[in-house]
Amino acid sequence: MNFQEIAQYGEKFYSGNNRKITLNFALFKDAEVDVNIIREYFNPEFFLIKLTPVNPTAASKNNNIVSEVFSNSNVHKLVKQLEASGFDVILSIGEMEENKIGSNCGQYITNFLKTRQKYDDAYTYPLIFTNENM
Repeated sequence: MNFQEIAQYGEKFYSGNNRKITLNFALFKDAEVDVNIIREYFNPEFFLIKLTPVNPTAASKNNNIVSEVFSNSNVHKLVKQLEASGFDVILSIGEMEENKIGSNCGQYITNFLKTRQKYDDAYTYPLIFTNENM
C-alpha cells in the first residue's frame, strides 16, 4: 500500500464533524519526516498529525532506536513546518517519570523482567515484587 492509497482509505473515515483522521509518527533520533511528502498525499482538512517519542523498550534498544527527545529544536521546527502546511499537530509526550518507573508500555516491563537489560533513562526505580508478580 502506498501513501496515496493510505490517504484515500483514511479519507473514507472522515465524517465532517471536526474529528480528523490521525497520522501518528513515533519519532526517533535521526528519523526523516518530510513535510512536503506528507502534505502532497494527506489533506490537512481530513488529517491531523500526532508526534510521539519512541518509548525506551527492549525492542527499541535491541534495534538501536533512540527516542527523539521533544526538547530537541528539530521537533519544534517540524511542528512549525507541519502547522505552516495547514496541519493540526498534537505533541503526545508521556510523563518522563513513567520511563524511569517502567510503566509507560505494557511490553516494556515484561521484556525488562525477562532480559534485565540496562537503560540510561529507564527502570531507575527499584523493583518491588509481590506474590502476584513472581
